[in-house]
Amino acid sequence: MDHVPHEMDAGVGALAGDACLNCGTARVGPWCHECGQHAEAVHRSVKRLAVEAVEAALETDGRFLRTVRRLAFDPAGLTRDYLAGKRVSQFGPFKLFVIALVLFLFFANTHVSVIFGVPKTRETAAMPGWLLRASAVLNAHGAQVLRELRHSAELFAFLTVPVGAAVLRLIFPLRRGVAFYDHLIFAMQSLAFQLVMLTLIVAMPEGWPDLLVLLPLAAMTIHLFVHMRGVYRTSKAGTVVRMLLLGTGTAIAYSALATVWLAAAALLALA
Repeated sequence: MDHVPHEMDAGVGALAGDACLNCGTARVGPWCHECGQHAEAVHRSVKRLAVEAVEAALETDGRFLRTVRRLAFDPAGLTRDYLAGKRVSQFGPFKLFVIALVLFLFFANTHVSVIFGVPKTRETAAMPGWLLRASAVLNAHGAQVLRELRHSAELFAFLTVPVGAAVLRLIFPLRRGVAFYDHLIFAMQSLAFQLVMLTLIVAMPEGWPDLLVLLPLAAMTIHLFVHMRGVYRTSKAGTVVRMLLLGTGTAIAYSALATVWLAAAALLALA
């Protein structure tokens, strides 16, 4: 009996003109012009599957490394190109932010320890009643609160993006042609770099000179200046003023967000 080819046997030597295994359209090249599926072998080795997983995560066609390099040395050009629609050659801002966030949370979780202690008598004398009650809760249920904080850290971190974009919207209220979406892209790319620098600080081994911490902090400041000035086309003085406004605004907003986060974690720990 003649062997009847099965669709699962296809793809080992798929050629142009063969039917796409996904939609059945006759292809005119390695990619289906109807649905976009590539004519790859259906049966693939474990090695090939592992390579595909890495490629899917990091897009190892060069976009990831190219984007990281531009984020470090040409952040304004990277953001302007993305907002202008030149996106195929870039690693997505959201994915870049997520990778930086995961990296930071991993090192923060393994290198930072929090110990709750009872305030000294002279310190409690100047503390308001609500703060004393909160301190008592933390001292009694510190481990549970810390566990809830760690479980919700990703949500808090994600909220820093729209909050940062909202502050940018406030300090650039009359910027023509700049939408809230543009501020979101700037915030994601800027925060990705800041998170990487914070990761370097958190991951520094004990015993290293404290002055080394200043290097990532200086890099964060210079990067924000170059990034903001290049994207928003502000003067040097205008950029410095807006950096101060951004720092003040995000400090207030993030403090309020952190307070709500801590209160919610305490309530969940006591529930």
